[in-house]
Amino acid sequence: MSLASSVTIAPRPNINPEQSKYQEKLKILLFSRVCIAISLLVATLFFKPGAQDPNSQLHEAYLLVTLCHVFVSIVLLALYFFSDIYYFQRFGFLQLVWDIVFHTVIIYLTGGVESQFKFLYWLTIVHAAILFLKTGAIYVAAISALLYGILANLAFFNSLPALMENLKVLPQQWPEQRVTISILVNGGACFLIAYISSFVAERMHRVEELLEKKDTEVKNLETLMEKSKHLAAIGEMAARIAHEIRNPLTSLGASIDVLSERQNMDQKESKLLAIVKKETRRLNQLLTDFLLFSKPTQIQKTNLLLSQAIEEALSSFSAGYPQVKTSFHAAFEKEKTVYADGKQINQVLWNALKNAAEAMEGEGRVEIELQDMKDFYRVQIKDCGHGVDEESQNNAFEPFYTKKIKGTGLGLSIVRRIVSEHGGKVTLDNRRDQKGALLRIDLPWSHHD
Repeated sequence: MSLASSVTIAPRPNINPEQSKYQEKLKILLFSRVCIAISLLVATLFFKPGAQDPNSQLHEAYLLVTLCHVFVSIVLLALYFFSDIYYFQRFGFLQLVWDIVFHTVIIYLTGGVESQFKFLYWLTIVHAAILFLKTGAIYVAAISALLYGILANLAFFNSLPALMENLKVLPQQWPEQRVTISILVNGGACFLIAYISSFVAERMHRVEELLEKKDTEVKNLETLMEKSKHLAAIGEMAARIAHEIRNPLTSLGASIDVLSERQNMDQKESKLLAIVKKETRRLNQLLTDFLLFSKPTQIQKTNLLLSQAIEEALSSFSAGYPQVKTSFHAAFEKEKTVYADGKQINQVLWNALKNAAEAMEGEGRVEIELQDMKDFYRVQIKDCGHGVDEESQNNAFEPFYTKKIKGTGLGLSIVRRIVSEHGGKVTLDNRRDQKGALLRIDLPWSHHD
């Protein structure tokens, strides 16, 4: 076995959207670090701090540190672009550690308490807030304040070692009060910067999340609109096809009625014609329901009494289903009018009653109760069928869903659509008092004078 074939390559972790955003922040901070490092190096070469004192090696030390910072910053940037780095948070943490160490050395070389570069700590805290939000900013602020305090105390007690021979950057004697105030002010400034930067960073993070959420919602809406347009075009085409089929189907049904009146047909022919006639009517009903569902008529609302609409629907229903007994009860004394389309409400009631009759296979009893629920009227239609299972409760109002031998699966879908257009809702459940199903239709009773 060769060495190449024996080496197992670990799978690369997938980069999720959150890591991708963190990666972009890291890239910006890497470029800013390089810019700061080069600026410090240029300032060192131009102003030459400490070069005027021939006994001091401050200039050489400062030049060495800034060159080192430029080198490390470029190396980190190169690692980001030319290496397979997937643990971006660890990589960001490593950079913050380097920044704190480098800034501490710069402050030490430029006078400690008297240094003008204490603001570099603040830049590191801001970077930490951008990368790690509030937690990272607080930790970096605490470490920065601690290191500065240690540096100031070591200098005060003359315990600060010189990194180079004859390196003199600090006064021999510091007033204790000045050291204490400097430590407190610098520590307070670090935590204040941490609070402000983390507050801004978290707000920006929330805004980014909100914008991403809105962008996702907009994209989803655009997708839904495209699907809606596509489905609308399909529905329009299907409605036209159904309309074209319905015309010859009507002629076919009329022709079958004429043929069924012949006197010289045998029993077999009569039976076949009866089957054709039955199926023709079923197809005609399916096309009628489909056209009603796919191309709803324009709503023309008027003030009407629901009790009167129910009685009219019951009258026509009883003529078509004589084996189904019906009863109607209004559970209130004074009735208010509702603002609705009378024809469509009649269609709702007819479809609901027909659904109840088909659930009882054409025989049984249907009870209708009209209740005043203060803000709306509730029509309850109770049948004595087999009830509804969980699947039917979830899908009963979906188009073409049915478990009945008879029926098109569009009746309750039409009911829901019309009721929704009138600002109401419809639900289907099992009866609690006895066997059967309960259909509730809620319609608002607000009326127009």
